[in-house]
Amino acid sequence: MIDKEIKRQIIIDHYSTPRNFKEILAENYKVVDLQAKSCVDSFKIYLDIDEEVIKDFKFQGKGCAISTASISILSKMLIDQKVEVALEIIENYLKMIQGNEYDEKKLEELVAFDGVKNQIARISCASLGANGLKEELKKYGKTK
Repeated sequence: MIDKEIKRQIIIDHYSTPRNFKEILAENYKVVDLQAKSCVDSFKIYLDIDEEVIKDFKFQGKGCAISTASISILSKMLIDQKVEVALEIIENYLKMIQGNEYDEKKLEELVAFDGVKNQIARISCASLGANGLKEELKKYGKTK
């Protein structure tokens, strides 16, 4: 289990310097529009998926530290992953932030968000990117 201060540092780092933060206009990228229902968080995720592998993941937009950092970490983790593996990571992450049993080893830096389950208002922030990705990735191959 990661110490609370390290978790905070991970979130602040990914919020202040988000990884893969770039707009992509290439035709081979799928665009996932994310609009929060309860606040002004708004992002676009750009995915290049080829033969059920996420070749590239970029994102652009505005949001709070929780939503921005969670998408940044997901972008870093999911590049070069098979869609099926990416969905397993996302499902595991969603279980964690909802307070259900999860496998900490699969989540890497995403474990920084394990305290979100205690802040009901922040669950939607932490799940915005994951839910949008899950819906898009379910369209590929043998996924659910």
